Amino acid sequence: MAYAIIRTKKHKNFGSIKRCENHQCRKVEVSNADKSKSIKLLLGSNDFTAVMKNHYEEYSKTKKIRKNAVLGLEILLTASPEFFAENKSKLLAWVKENVNFLKKEYGEENIVFANLQLDEKTPHISAMVKPIDNKGKLNCSYFVGSKERLTKLQTDYADAMSCFGLQRGVAGSKAKHETIAKYYNKLNHLEELEQKIEEQSNALYELKKHAKPSPKC
Repeated sequence: MAYAIIRTKKHKNFGSIKRCENHQCRKVEVSNADKSKSIKLLLGSNDFTAVMKNHYEEYSKTKKIRKNAVLGLEILLTASPEFFAENKSKLLAWVKENVNFLKKEYGEENIVFANLQLDEKTPHISAMVKPIDNKGKLNCSYFVGSKERLTKLQTDYADAMSCFGLQRGVAGSKAKHETIAKYYNKLNHLEELEQKIEEQSNALYELKKHAKPSPKC
């Protein structure tokens, strides 16, 4: 059974947003990224921090920005690893549906960046949006301000991905919502574990290949 996976992270200052930009656009070294594989810009700009600064400079001329306001909402969109392993021919269609979901959920004008990352173990889409509500106000709570809204986000995303046979995790379960950071850490740990298993298997193969046969009695 493969699941549709969506995760969010709030950014309250431009320093945090810039660190996100550097990582997601590979402007810094990413240890678990395979440089031989690609990332592809889907929406917006790879310099989205500057875009957001310009937007909020204009915004602040007519509206007040609270000191602790969430300026950016980072989104991660992916699926269980086995989905991609078994449905390689569906990747482009999956990407298209995810782009449509982002536009519908957050408004195309709010999406300052989205890219497809194929250089890590599991393909995924990373995005950054300005949390501007339907009244034109900076209002992150409108999107993820309560447990109910997060639950609805999970359900809506799973519904959008159901055409690929992807399912939602159990609604109302006691499992805690993973942050983007925790999700990445889990993926990195799995990659390291798989690499160790492969290295041990190769070592065992070489050992068997060069081992002398036991003398016959």
